[in-house]
Amino acid sequence: MEMDGLMLEVLKEQKNKGQKEDRAFSAEAYRKVVDEINDKFSLNINKSKVLNRLKTLKEQMVLTKEIEQKSGVGWNDITKTFEATAEVWKLICLANPKFKSIRGKHLYHLDILKEIYDKDMATEVREETAKQNVRRWERENTDISIEDIDELQANNEVHLENFNLFDNESGPTTPDIANAIVSTSAEVWKTCEIRAALVKLGLKGRPLFQAMELLVANPTFVGVFW
Repeated sequence: MEMDGLMLEVLKEQKNKGQKEDRAFSAEAYRKVVDEINDKFSLNINKSKVLNRLKTLKEQMVLTKEIEQKSGVGWNDITKTFEATAEVWKLICLANPKFKSIRGKHLYHLDILKEIYDKDMATEVREETAKQNVRRWERENTDISIEDIDELQANNEVHLENFNLFDNESGPTTPDIANAIVSTSAEVWKTCEIRAALVKLGLKGRPLFQAMELLVANPTFVGVFW
């Protein structure tokens, strides 16, 4: 068994043993992966190497989900590759150059990747859609409509009972929306992690301080933005 295969088999085993909560594996699970790889291949890798490789594999998995929806593309289960004519590949890669990374590539571990991470990816897509909606409402300085609430609720991104519809005559505010969205999942962030994430969004100076103050005081809001 080659390295990627061993890494994923160990992670699958650790997941079955309860070493994965929500979307995160435990430190013990990663320690087991590192030990198994180093022992079998006589290497000296660390957790960072494992995480970097997993990031690449998960990015490939996301691309496969997108390309499966493209017209003219088929999956060859024998060769574990996506197949299309040269013209179709040209158009697809022109629209998104990242597809070049899986053109002709044998994706032998796609099934086990889906087994480990498929549910996580679906959750991330729903959360990203919710984040984009909140940012749009904030940017356009508009109130959320009943239709918007219906759409979020239909996609299990919010629970209607979490909106306090009577506090604001014009409808729920952005914090109301944030509170409702994160009701489906919560993650604990350290102050330094919140600051680093806000900086990546381009915030600095007083807006950065204000955003940090809000998120540190209301940690459940963090789930709306990341």
